[in-house]
Amino acid sequence: MGLMPNFSKDETYTGTLVYSGETYRFVFSHEELKLLPKVEDKNPLNWLFDLKKLPDGSYTWKTPPRIEEELLVGNCYETSNKIIFLPKKNSYISRQNSLLLIDLTAYIIYRYERGTVGKVSFSGPEIDCIHPIRQALEYTVDAEEFVNNGVFKIKARDFDFTTTSTENFTVNGKEVGAYFGISREITTRIDRPPVTLSSNLVFEFQKTDDWQFILRLWYIAKEFLQFLCRRKDICLDNMELFAPDGDGKYDEFATLYVTGNKAETDIDALTSGRFISQRHIAGATGAILSDIANNQMYLRHLPASYSERGQVDAARFVMVTAAFEWEFKRLYPQGVPKTQKRKEAEERVFAQIEALKESSHGAEKAIYKSLLKNIERYLSLENKIEIVGKDFSEILDVFGKQIYELNDLQLSYSETGKRLGSQRNDFAHGNLDHDFKVESLLDVAFLEKVIYAMQLKIAGVEDWKIQSAVNELFQCRLRLKEQ
Repeated sequence: MGLMPNFSKDETYTGTLVYSGETYRFVFSHEELKLLPKVEDKNPLNWLFDLKKLPDGSYTWKTPPRIEEELLVGNCYETSNKIIFLPKKNSYISRQNSLLLIDLTAYIIYRYERGTVGKVSFSGPEIDCIHPIRQALEYTVDAEEFVNNGVFKIKARDFDFTTTSTENFTVNGKEVGAYFGISREITTRIDRPPVTLSSNLVFEFQKTDDWQFILRLWYIAKEFLQFLCRRKDICLDNMELFAPDGDGKYDEFATLYVTGNKAETDIDALTSGRFISQRHIAGATGAILSDIANNQMYLRHLPASYSERGQVDAARFVMVTAAFEWEFKRLYPQGVPKTQKRKEAEERVFAQIEALKESSHGAEKAIYKSLLKNIERYLSLENKIEIVGKDFSEILDVFGKQIYELNDLQLSYSETGKRLGSQRNDFAHGNLDHDFKVESLLDVAFLEKVIYAMQLKIAGVEDWKIQSAVNELFQCRLRLKEQ
């Protein structure tokens, strides 16, 4: 294959496409799609925005139509190839003079004509750090040669060394294989580095032309990276699309861009090492991706950016505690096992209330019935934090002791639960005039580590790797024993 055509998402593209049975010219620039009539003396736009007569005899504009198509296929003049537009389905079509404006979710710029996709690849600064590109190079340096002549040798390791094992997950009934790898590029151009390395997150699957499925993979990849970096402003600009060539290989033919994705690289977050490395989740990558794909993992509480990681207001406080509650249900899907002593106590109380119910009438009997329904133990936030603290003590105690002892407090899961429960009740019941307890800020900071430990445990990560991942992500700088 020759040199790949070099197109930019920031260029202006023009061409034709068919929408609702009519042929339009289009202008596409900076993620904005405009449609206009192909033939000047025939205006198919008029029917979309006609006036309608009201019962009182006056007129008003019709309600703007909604976009019903899931995709629009454009034939581009500049590239002599296709651009596929994925509009926001059911969004309103707006009008600007004689132009129709279509809101887009994503668009795909073709380099070559291909029918199906069998692999997608993501790259970006976060991926370069999560699966370090440095591991692709082997250095040989002779001190004397280097000092005297500036000579050293660099050798690129093979793909097998830099590519992780494939781990599977399922999306919309389709099995997807995921792995990390490192790509290499060599060029003689004077305006580019002679050697460029890039880490990639790769998804492979049975070939398909289902563009909504492909778009879903982009969102899953982004949430996966947000989880590993504990922030939402991930720089995931695009997704490269590959077509199977029938010989077990793939041909890169197009790029998918998602609109409104303007995040800039957060150098501070990356240089500080605040992310979970791939080596900590090896063997559990598929499980994490599966939890994300099935909307099982709670991620709504993640801070918007690295700079906001330490900011806690009422809304974020409630979201963090909600994340804990959500993951607690996943961690104990069958409930918390009861001791024999607890079971016997419940049986005695049940018998006593049942007897009272049978001997009562009216409102009293209704109250006893309600009490019987609540015999099952109700677990408060305090109870749940105590349970997790007991079950995860070997993982969490070292982090809890660090954060509390630095502030002249002792680690107590019971006290942490009490403070968090009290503070959450204040916020939930609108008692915003109550002071935010200083200790509760420490509790929230610790609870976020607890949530990550729970999520990684559910995915099947080993305990010592969970410790290492939390230590790395939150930059606790603790000296841990690795196994």
